[in-house]
Amino acid sequence: MRAQQRHTALPLLRPRARRFVEAAFVFIGCLAFFSLGRTAPIDAEWDWGPFTSRLRDVHGVVRWRAAGPLFECADDEEGRHLTAIRPFFADAGDSVTGWTRREILWPLAAGKRLEKELTWRLALTWYQNFNTEDPRSRRRLWVVPFYFQGRDGQGRSYVAVFPLGGQIREFFMLDRIDFALFPLWVRSKKNEVYSTTLLWPIFSRTRGKGIYRIRAFPVFGRSMFRDHYEKKFVLWPLYTEARYHYPSSSGRGFILLPLYGRIRLTDQRADLLLLPFFRYTRGARQNMVHAPWPFVQIGWGETRRTYLWPLYGRQRRPGVQNEFFLWPIGYRERVDRPDTVFRRWMLLPFVQAERETLRRPPPGIEPVRNRYWRVWPFFSYERQGAEARWRILALMPFRDPPPVERNWTPLWTLFERTTLADHSDTELLWGLFRRQYRGAEGARTSLFPLIEWSVRHPAAEAAPTVRSWSLLKGFLGIESCGAQRRLRVLYFFRLRWGRTDETS
Repeated sequence: MRAQQRHTALPLLRPRARRFVEAAFVFIGCLAFFSLGRTAPIDAEWDWGPFTSRLRDVHGVVRWRAAGPLFECADDEEGRHLTAIRPFFADAGDSVTGWTRREILWPLAAGKRLEKELTWRLALTWYQNFNTEDPRSRRRLWVVPFYFQGRDGQGRSYVAVFPLGGQIREFFMLDRIDFALFPLWVRSKKNEVYSTTLLWPIFSRTRGKGIYRIRAFPVFGRSMFRDHYEKKFVLWPLYTEARYHYPSSSGRGFILLPLYGRIRLTDQRADLLLLPFFRYTRGARQNMVHAPWPFVQIGWGETRRTYLWPLYGRQRRPGVQNEFFLWPIGYRERVDRPDTVFRRWMLLPFVQAERETLRRPPPGIEPVRNRYWRVWPFFSYERQGAEARWRILALMPFRDPPPVERNWTPLWTLFERTTLADHSDTELLWGLFRRQYRGAEGARTSLFPLIEWSVRHPAAEAAPTVRSWSLLKGFLGIESCGAQRRLRVLYFFRLRWGRTDETS
């Protein structure tokens, strides 16, 4: 019985072992192709469909790809490069400007270098060194929100462990923060303004040149800024008041929430009822009615506004116009600039469109300079100057940021077409179908691995055109150059015939 079990088990183990060996060979082959693509001469080109290819695109960039969109290397003559093993790793850089970017399982980890400055991030851990060649340079190591360590621009070191205590310098808009057993005690500094807080945010006092603030939240608070204004609250947010002393706008106002509010300034008068729903404001530059907010908003003056939210709204101010309908689904915007007019349309989340038009295009120049379309998740179209690109699919609901372009976009791009002047590249299923058109230089089309044909026009006028086609990557093929012909059979056997002269 055991012998019979061993006899019947062997055939079950062999296919598994064979599949493992085949997978190992495929992996090793991909690594070999990857290494070959990085070290091959810059002029070497080949095309084996989705398996591997090394071709020059419309920009003149040599791109090596393997295993569909998974492996890619790109280099150009201006020093830019890209290496990607998607979606695990991407490395991009520019040797001329001195910047490099690396991403690992983006957005999990990313790093960048610009000349001497180095920055990297791993989840919530962030490190920045402003000068890697100076051991005393400004730097940060933050594990938000738990640990902070670094050195500021004046060379002063700091360290903090949240919520136990410590010191943090150059924290967002503040110069310095000291704390102990947060929220028990916090002290901050910005320029020459110092704030101390106990049981944040309950008790607080701020002092500086012309600045004074005190707060026992939410019972009472008072704030003064030089001779410009004085504000206070009692049982916030029930009662607040303010006095303004600006030369062009002075007076006072108060709000007794939610019943009534009143503002009386030299250039503005406002009455508020059942806040925040009803408001009437009349001023030297702007008038506004909320009846009730946010559903009905009407404004006139420098900004003209008519909102029947969420059904329809329209707003105009100098140089900018925007409209919405069924907020936030439909949106339209127009921005008038000195030389261009920018327009944007959105029907979220499905349709986005942008267009930039020259106001006075020179003779012979198309007025539309830039154009963008995205119909999510089906396709996207973008044109900038003489370059245009189509893509299918477009899984991101908004424009792909550069890290997504490097790490994720090629994985779901089933079809792509790029045109630049009279050059174009068309690709379906990562090279299963590929067409390269180079204007007067010729064209090449392939349907891997079945058929491939090309036409090459030499630069010399007297030289003949070279035409070729092949089946199964050279199993059977013919190439013609003027009156000369060459036949290839079974990949290795070649036969030539026809007249041979100087021109051919």
